[in-house]
Amino acid sequence: MFERCYITDKSRTKKTTGLGLSIVKNLVTKMNREIETYVEESFLIISIIFNI
Repeated sequence: MFERCYITDKSRTKKTTGLGLSIVKNLVTKMNREIETYVEESFLIISIIFNI
């Protein structure tokens, strides 16, 4: 989920790089926080956990 994914498929219409979640994971890790993903009722849930 958090691996870098460089999109080279010319048939895709969206202009994305596939780097978004990889960048978020990197930032969250540098802040000593946790990030997790799961699916709930067909929705992808991304949680960033801030322990106080």
